[in-house]
Amino acid sequence: MANISLVGLKQELADEKFFIVDEKLVDLYTSELDFLKDKHVLTLKDPESHKSMASFEKCLNFFLAAQITRSDRIVAIGGGALSDLAGFVASTILRGIDWIVVPTTLLSIIDASIGGKTGINSKYGKNLIGAFHMPVKSFVCLEFLNTLPKIEQDSGRGELTKYAFLDKSVYAALKENDLDRTIDLCRRCKEEIVEKDFKEGGERAKLNLGHTFGHAVEKITGIPHGIAVAIGLEMVLDLYSDHLRDELVWMKSTLELDYELPQKLNAQKFWELLFMDKKRKGDELMFIIPKEIGDVEYRYLNLEQLKQGLSSHDKYKSFFA
Repeated sequence: MANISLVGLKQELADEKFFIVDEKLVDLYTSELDFLKDKHVLTLKDPESHKSMASFEKCLNFFLAAQITRSDRIVAIGGGALSDLAGFVASTILRGIDWIVVPTTLLSIIDASIGGKTGINSKYGKNLIGAFHMPVKSFVCLEFLNTLPKIEQDSGRGELTKYAFLDKSVYAALKENDLDRTIDLCRRCKEEIVEKDFKEGGERAKLNLGHTFGHAVEKITGIPHGIAVAIGLEMVLDLYSDHLRDELVWMKSTLELDYELPQKLNAQKFWELLFMDKKRKGDELMFIIPKEIGDVEYRYLNLEQLKQGLSSHDKYKSFFA
């Protein structure tokens, strides 16, 4: 994944023909993205809402109608939801073609655009339909972060807390309040993990820290993904690693990440969503639980254990309606 300027990005993508782009970027960067005017460009408004079978089919038909070939590539310019969809389209159209990703949000730069996970949502949960399909090129242009809304910044910083628990070098850079270096180290951490375990047969599973609870919270409340992950991480720490709770407190302070735990959730819906998680094994769910900074354990917990943990913790008395 190469760092690049907007000018350099324009040069790199000049010969590409097929694009999926966040509509907001086209409005914000009209002159910088003017090279798109003669291309086949599908723009998406609110990409997260397009991670569906209907939008997936729309994308396929758009590119097929434009006579895309197996030697062509699809370029995704946007955040994680857009690249999830675009990568899945590339993995299936004409039985699979190459694709290029240009992540434009903090969350997608440090996480979503790395590792080749692509997919769409189901009514049963997030990312339950998809494929592993690595992009052939990735370009990081940090200039896009200059126009990133506060809530999207918070979402990226929420995901960043996960890496600070997983990797001592990320933790150390954050301690030094060096955000640029922290971002680079988050990317390196995920790249190294994915290189060892592409299809999540072992070590890659630890990247799901905070996601099991977080996905259920996200689906019910509509909270942005990275913030939901931070909430899921906080829940795991409260229940199973309370000795590390203060570490999350200072991370949130350093990153100026402010959120409230959700209240009055539909309990039945929450548990149903939780047990649609991809990491379920029989009647148990695998949780990633930090032991110390840079050291986690994999623990399988059943529904009753999870219900008991939440119901017995004072902090979560009003978590459910």
